[in-house]
Parts: sequence; C-alpha cells; structure tokens
Amino acid sequence: MRGRHRLKHPKKTYAKDTALHEAAHVVAAILQGYPVERVTIIPDSESLGKTLFMEGFALCLTDEEQAIAFLAAFAIEARINPKDKALEATAQDWIEVKRLAEGKADEWIDEQSENAVKIVHENFALIQRLADELTRKGCLSGDEIHALIDEFLTHEAT
Repeated sequence: MRGRHRLKHPKKTYAKDTALHEAAHVVAAILQGYPVERVTIIPDSESLGKTLFMEGFALCLTDEEQAIAFLAAFAIEARINPKDKALEATAQDWIEVKRLAEGKADEWIDEQSENAVKIVHENFALIQRLADELTRKGCLSGDEIHALIDEFLTHEAT
C-alpha cells in the first residue's frame, strides 16, 4: 500500500497520524490472514509511509480483502481528523478502492467500509500500540509486527 498522502500538517503530527494510518492497514491485513513484510513511516518522494506485503501475496487476495485493508486507513483517519483531512490523507487509498469497486454494486464500497470500521473499532488499542512503536522506531519488520501483536494479545488475555 502506498501509504499516507502528503498533507500540510505540522511535522510532529505527521509521524503519529501516519503511524496510525499505516498501523490500521497492518492490523486489517493481518486479521484477514495476509502477511506484512514491513511497515514504515519514513517519508519518501511518494508518501509519508508504506505498508509492504510479502511479494506476490497480494495477487491471492479478494477485492473485498484488499478494499478493507485500504479502507481501514480511512476509518482511523476519520476517527482522528476532520472528514476533509481524512479524505485528503487517504486519497491514494480511495483511488485503489474505486479501482477495486469497478463493475460492482453501488453498495459494495459501503459494505467494505463497514467491515473496515468494525476492524478499527474492535482493534483500536492494538492499532495504537503498533502506531506508538512505529512512531518510536520509524520502521517495523514483519517479525517485529507479529511479536508486538502476540505480546499485546498475551497482555490483553491476562
């Protein structure tokens, strides 16, 4: 996933908001069973952050699974920002969702959005924990992501 679109925010806000955006992609992806290779909030010429999946694995995903992973970022952005900023921050994600929605029923995007909102709502604390670590380190490998999730889930169970 290309990541969070560049916005005109104070620099401090970039890192935390971008980390939440990318963490939402990561959690939505992992909960649907597909592996994340790494996630970064180190800006490049295209975006402020990226979530990278294992090579070739995205080809096995359904359109619904891909859309939910893209829309999870909008769900978190809408939770932390006004709607216009959330739309701006997820512009690239929306391009991909609209591409996936071509030829589908009008309510298809709404259905995937509801699924993404549910994932974000039910896993908000986990998304925040991943975002905190991502803000601290700038980049997390797939192994680090899974270790953090396992640690979080173990701690939540006790």
